[in-house]
Amino acid sequence: MLRFVALFLTVPLVAQAPSGRWTLGAFGVSPGLTGQYRDYGSSYTDFDIEKDFKLGKDGTGIGLHMEYSGPRFGFSVSYGTQDYAGRNEITRSFKVADIEFKAGMDVTSSIKHTVYDANWTIKLLSNRNAWLGVDLGIQGWYLDVEATGMVSVQDPDFPTPAVDFSKVDESYIMPIPHIGISGGLNALDNRFVIGAKAHFLIYRAAKYTRFAADARYYFLPWLGIRVFADTQSVDAPESSIINNVDANLDRTGVGFGIVARW
Repeated sequence: MLRFVALFLTVPLVAQAPSGRWTLGAFGVSPGLTGQYRDYGSSYTDFDIEKDFKLGKDGTGIGLHMEYSGPRFGFSVSYGTQDYAGRNEITRSFKVADIEFKAGMDVTSSIKHTVYDANWTIKLLSNRNAWLGVDLGIQGWYLDVEATGMVSVQDPDFPTPAVDFSKVDESYIMPIPHIGISGGLNALDNRFVIGAKAHFLIYRAAKYTRFAADARYYFLPWLGIRVFADTQSVDAPESSIINNVDANLDRTGVGFGIVARW
């Protein structure tokens, strides 16, 4: 099956190679991350990433992307990372992965968000300077989550306060297939290239949406700069995907990079 998929992806590219174009680039993007998670099951969980953990942007890794664009088909893959960190004295008790964090705890937390993206484009309308197509894609979101909470507990029978301690170290994987539309336009003798896309996934009552825009200017025929904006949202109402679970996650940011084409 994997061999068939690889053949399906590469044969059209090889067939178009004389008139197609490859692009390789590096980029940095620093998106904000907000969201909530509620589990109404036997172990009640309810927390807000921003309000409870005060998570903010902490570091951005160098992302990489590679693209192929031909007259009938296109293909792209990319990889990027973003780190978030926060510290907050929480005002209410809640659980994360069955570990209770009690009101009054000083909680330090971090999330490492790694995103893998692959997209296949079928161009329905195409000419020398513009195109419009249908996208089939998949993203992989990898979330490495750590949280540590501590609070001093005074017992009247002991002069030295005790320390109540909670710690979570979990990893989550979210595969997100999606479908959508995309288009592009070339100007200034192919020096200025812009593109946009809108992607969706609807499953039961859950939905994923993504809107992105990309602009590139090539100051040399083969080398240029890139700026882009990307906003993504996952909204899974109670029991739409997992029984008794209500979750949402939003990721929005602007990125910059350098691109080479041939």
